[in-house]
Amino acid sequence: MIQDKIKDIKNSPFFKDIVHSVITRGIYIFLGFITTIFITRSFSVEDFGEYSFLLSLALTIFQLTHLGFSSSNTYFVVHNKRYLRFLIGNSNLLSLIVGAISLMFLLILNPIYLHRDFSLIIITAIIVPFQVSSLVNKGLMLGINQVKEANNLELYSRILYSIILVLIIWKTKSVFMLLFAYALQMAILAYTSFKTIDKAFVQKQKASFKLFIKTSNYSIRIYLTLLLAFLVLRIDVYFIEKLLGNKELGIYSLAATLASNLILIIQVIIPLLVPKLGEIKEKKLQLLKLRNIVFYATIMLILINLVFYFFGQFLINLVFGNKYTDSFSVFIILLLASSLISIESIIAQYYATIGKIKFLISYWIITLATNIVLNYLWIPKYGIKGAAWASFVAYGLILLLVLIKILRDSREFYKKQ
Repeated sequence: MIQDKIKDIKNSPFFKDIVHSVITRGIYIFLGFITTIFITRSFSVEDFGEYSFLLSLALTIFQLTHLGFSSSNTYFVVHNKRYLRFLIGNSNLLSLIVGAISLMFLLILNPIYLHRDFSLIIITAIIVPFQVSSLVNKGLMLGINQVKEANNLELYSRILYSIILVLIIWKTKSVFMLLFAYALQMAILAYTSFKTIDKAFVQKQKASFKLFIKTSNYSIRIYLTLLLAFLVLRIDVYFIEKLLGNKELGIYSLAATLASNLILIIQVIIPLLVPKLGEIKEKKLQLLKLRNIVFYATIMLILINLVFYFFGQFLINLVFGNKYTDSFSVFIILLLASSLISIESIIAQYYATIGKIKFLISYWIITLATNIVLNYLWIPKYGIKGAAWASFVAYGLILLLVLIKILRDSREFYKKQ
């Protein structure tokens, strides 16, 4: 009986998607480590800090402008495949508008606050629309069950990025070329994902304002939640750059990059939850599947934290050099913090599948306010460790709020049974 059940699980498309996602994501993360090693070994801490700041700026604008359309694309395609050609038309139009907005915004902001070279502003702006296009296209691919194709395209673009980066570092060492390589990766991913989706329908793509309004009613709530969550995750970068400078930001950025990359392996399962949990009609089975996913994710996170608690310092010094030795203590704090936010993300995704996410907006507002206050108080006093502890407290707070919510809802559900 048990052997038959295990065999059924192994043969299920969902299990195969998870295995494929874990393998491709593992390779993706490994390549991320390799490229980070190349960059940190080839550039000064200050240059790495500058690159991290400008990339964070592009990511922030991206989060401000994507409007949550990736999740809404997945949701609406799962429920009605006929929406596909209209959704991809809306997605392409959104990317073009976002490109113009990001460029205008950065050109206005540069003389007031950024004070960067014009070429750096242009390349930073170029990154944004390709990021938006890649994200919304991936949402469509997940919605039409092209999970493996989406994973492969991300992996192929990262492989190409790694090759380009090595060639760039070999020929020249400039922050502009680092950003150019990243923009090129996003452009290739955006184009190939669009062409892959294009094969899935025979009718010509067409933008639909009526559908845009309909999807916006769903996406805007997710968008606000994701935006607030992103600001919580990135606000420390701007505090550190302003209060401590690029050198401290470079040390902190390495720690943050390592922590987030290690946790990415857990994040693999989150996009797969949307179509699969959405297909389960019985709430009891939804809660059971969610509980199992959270349990196994927690075990994996504990193991990851233990390994790097004992060997992280040695590995950082060996791989990245002694100039980043101060990153270890920050890395351990951020690894714990990232583990907390990963568990929260899984539970939050469950609520997204059942269309009940309004409460998350208020939770993230509380968390963002807490993080801003703690960064303002602790960074001048404790430096980059203060920023790391601020993140830990903020991530712990949002997880606690979400846990209380899911436990309360589960208790009410079982009382009615």
